[in-house]
Amino acid sequence: MTASSKQPRRARLFPQSLGDSIKSTVGQAARRRGFHKTDIIDHWETIIGAELASQCSPVKMSFGREKTGGTLHIKADSSVATLLQHHEPIIIERMASFYGYRIIERIRILH
Repeated sequence: MTASSKQPRRARLFPQSLGDSIKSTVGQAARRRGFHKTDIIDHWETIIGAELASQCSPVKMSFGREKTGGTLHIKADSSVATLLQHHEPIIIERMASFYGYRIIERIRILH
């Protein structure tokens, strides 16, 4: 063993925030659900509006082989499902505006 390997690990000078400490864990979980970045989760209210965002949440995004024309799976109560179906074209366009390209083609509502 070398002398450097026997030295204890240095402690951080400043504490790490909770958000920074769980960022990688949340990122891994989000990627398993098709969210390659957590930005859709972080900006959900901005994308679909405060009223809808308070009543539903994104669960997963699934894609074909080409990573376009995906499906956004949204968890919502049955009372909001009809409203989401009515706003589907608007949500698809808002997602396209947010990402800069048409990332999803359809929405699937889960109860």
